[in-house]
Amino acid sequence: MRKSIVVASALLSVGLLAFALPGPDEKAEARAKELLAPFAGNWDTEFSMMGMPPSKGSEVVKALPHGLALVITSSADMGPNGPYEGHGLLGYDRRSGTWQHAWTDNADAGLSVSEGKFSEDGKSFIIEAEEDMGAGPMPMVMTMHVDDADHMTWTMRAKSADAGAAPMMTMKYTRKR
Repeated sequence: MRKSIVVASALLSVGLLAFALPGPDEKAEARAKELLAPFAGNWDTEFSMMGMPPSKGSEVVKALPHGLALVITSSADMGPNGPYEGHGLLGYDRRSGTWQHAWTDNADAGLSVSEGKFSEDGKSFIIEAEEDMGAGPMPMVMTMHVDDADHMTWTMRAKSADAGAAPMMTMKYTRKR
């Protein structure tokens, strides 16, 4: 009888421990929250695109309460092209275990939905997708890099471009204080 009680207690302890330790999904979700956190905030932006003068704007990035997705609102004065407004979502899809990104803005009536990934060091979010820059769809690489706690850099390059080639588009972010 005593042996049965000891075995039952051990099994109960192991069972309770299993509930206390984070499972694989909880670990992935905790990592996702950690990776997304640096992007949240209010940002001043400076945008440059080949063949256009630089423009300044702002971006507000808010984490949803569960911390697994960001809501992005971007605005800028594009000079003769008028005001720019863009909206996006970036988040971890716990059902598929993938990173999803969606974007729409007033410069293009389309809705871009793509899958991305974080770099090994967790400082860059990378999307490889077909984008139409006016000459038909072309494979592009878009990277959002966390430079430090108060600065980020977004770039868009043709996938076929040499590693040292200048990006087609760049946006520099500085956290508002």
